[in-house]
Amino acid sequence: MFHVFTHQARFLVKTNFLVSLGAVFLTLQTQVQLGMRPYIYPYIVIIFSASYMAYNTHTVVGWFDAHSQRKSNYQWVENQNEGLQRMLLMISIVLFFCGIVLAKQKVVAALVPLSMVTLCYSFPLLKTKTIFFRLREVPFLKVFLISVTWSAVTVLLPAIHSSIEISHAQLVMMLSERFLLIFAVAIPFDIRDMKTDTKAKLKTVPLAIGKGNALVLSNVCLLVFIAISIYHFSLNGPSFVLMPLMISVIVLIVLINAKFRNMSAVYYALLDGTLILQGALVCLSYYLNDGIAGVLPI
Repeated sequence: MFHVFTHQARFLVKTNFLVSLGAVFLTLQTQVQLGMRPYIYPYIVIIFSASYMAYNTHTVVGWFDAHSQRKSNYQWVENQNEGLQRMLLMISIVLFFCGIVLAKQKVVAALVPLSMVTLCYSFPLLKTKTIFFRLREVPFLKVFLISVTWSAVTVLLPAIHSSIEISHAQLVMMLSERFLLIFAVAIPFDIRDMKTDTKAKLKTVPLAIGKGNALVLSNVCLLVFIAISIYHFSLNGPSFVLMPLMISVIVLIVLINAKFRNMSAVYYALLDGTLILQGALVCLSYYLNDGIAGVLPI
C-alpha cells in the first residue's frame, strides 16, 4: 500500500505535475489577494504549461547531457519513463501555445523576458570540453532565480491582467511574501541535491552555510513571511486570507523541520503540495467569506 503511494508521489514529483499545479494555485491566490474572484483565465493555462514545460525541458536536457555529472538525477527518466516524459513535454507545449493565442497581449509581452531567463537556466549558454555552462551553474543563483521567477509569474501576471489599480506598496509586499515562500520551499530541495551539487561543483546555499543553517534560513524566511502578511492584510487587502496563510505556513514549517524529511519522494510531494494547499485554502476562504456575506443582513 505504502509502496503504491510512494510510486504515485514519485510520479507527481518527477513529472513536475505537482509543482506546476502549485504555480496555478498560487496565481489563483493572487487573484483573491487583489480583490478578484478566482478564475481560470488563459494566462493560468500559460502558467501551468510553461512551468510544466520549463521543468520537463530541464529534465530532458539534463538527461541528454552526456557530460553532466548530475545524470543520476534523471534515472527515473532513463530507466523507464523517457517516452512518458517526452509525451508530457509535448502536451505542455500545445497547452502553452493555446494559452498564448487566447491571452491578452500585455500578458504575453510580460512573459517574454521571463521565458528567456527560464530557457537560459536550462539550456547551455557556453560549452567547454567537459561541461555545458548554464545560468544554474552561477554560484548561489539557482534558489534566488527560482524565487524571483515564481514571484514575477504568480504575482505580476495576475496584476498585469487585472484592470484593478494596485498600490506600489501592496505590490511590493505581495512580491516579498511570494519570494520568501518559494525561497523557503526551495531550500529543502537544494539540501536534497547537496551530494550531486558537490560532484557537479555547483555552489548552493546549503553547501555554503551547511544543512542546519540552511534549514534555519528557511524557517526565518517563513517567519518574516508571517510578519509581512500580518502587516499587509491588517492595512490593505482582504483580511480573511490571513488565516489560510497562517495555516499553510505552519504546515510548511512542520514539514521543513520534520525528522522524516530525507525519507522518500513522498516528503517532497508533500512539500510541493504546500503551495497547492496555500492557494486552495485562500480560494476556499474567499468562497466561505462570500457565502457568509451573502446571507448577512445589510
